[in-house]
Amino acid sequence: MPSSSRPPSASPGEWGGARRPRRRLGLAVTAVVLVALVVAALAGDRGRIKSDERIVLFATTAHLSGDGQVWEVPIHGWVFEPELDDALRRATITVLRKTLGFDDVAAASPIVDRRLRPFVVDNQRGKRVIVEVAGIREVVGPSDDHGHFTGVVRVPVLAAKRSAEADRLIVEAHSSAHRAGSFRGSVRLVGPTGVSVISDIDDTIKVSNVLDRKALLRNTLVEPFRPVPGMPELYQQWAARGVVFHYVSGSPWQLYEPLVAFMAKHQLPAAGFSLKSFRLKDSSLLRLFADPLRTKPPALEEIFRSFPNHRFCLIGDSGEKDPEVYGVIARRYPRQVACVYIRNVTDEDPDGPRFRDALSVLERDRWQVFTDPSTLSFPE
Repeated sequence: MPSSSRPPSASPGEWGGARRPRRRLGLAVTAVVLVALVVAALAGDRGRIKSDERIVLFATTAHLSGDGQVWEVPIHGWVFEPELDDALRRATITVLRKTLGFDDVAAASPIVDRRLRPFVVDNQRGKRVIVEVAGIREVVGPSDDHGHFTGVVRVPVLAAKRSAEADRLIVEAHSSAHRAGSFRGSVRLVGPTGVSVISDIDDTIKVSNVLDRKALLRNTLVEPFRPVPGMPELYQQWAARGVVFHYVSGSPWQLYEPLVAFMAKHQLPAAGFSLKSFRLKDSSLLRLFADPLRTKPPALEEIFRSFPNHRFCLIGDSGEKDPEVYGVIARRYPRQVACVYIRNVTDEDPDGPRFRDALSVLERDRWQVFTDPSTLSFPE
């Protein structure tokens, strides 16, 4: 037997060659790891919120987990760079004013520029946001092409109880580039049982004149928002009796802040929002005018699924397709729909075939077409 442990057919060079591939493999792995770390660092830098960027946290509603031990807190926000001094955006706003025919009122009404600016901001994609609720921190995101990010923070019931004020929790987004408390939102803690109202906004609680495009544009972008007479008082009375509100509308998210300010001014109940995603520069522009029968039901169903033991009253108007949309939902969730109320803005026969056909799944005393809000019964 040979004295060496080397196989007879192997030469010293071949043994050295066997070691070199292993060394090369080790170097390759190390290089890959280093490249991955560099890429992660660069991606992390891109994902950070910068000093010239802003976050808006939208109001949401939280529901209890199946075992009742944890609040499922939905997070929804928007990251963008306002670029208020950007010449291109100033020029874009000028063009929009001219295109919409608002140049004549631009000087007299600063509302026009304030309402248009959110439509021309630089939405920030790929941002990861640190949010805190009741002392619990989570990273949510990344943000999409619209600058929107979503996530869920699971908050134990005891932690929520220590932090909640009047059934609300504060949601805060943290950024090392901004002072603490710069970006805050709120979430309503909604129990497993009760009565909820899902309300449209345009021509239901806010005068919009959706059927008149010129009037709609002026009411949306030029004039101060005006409440539909009697609706704030009605919603205040119902909120005082424990009704929870959710607003589901075809208005774009860019109008969220002026809508919240309008509701606060007229003491409409605070609530979770579901609006439309929209950008001037892509196909989402078409979604702004999409058929409500395609766009609204998914948002409504998400609320129904989150609160399966709630009774719902659906309130809208006859201007577009609220009767038809609510009829679809009533067919899918007959046990949960307590009532449907439709504000008559089209002067149609309240007992006419349109409403009877759309809402045929409901008993006649569970739906009403109204002009005077004071005639509406409390949803039981």
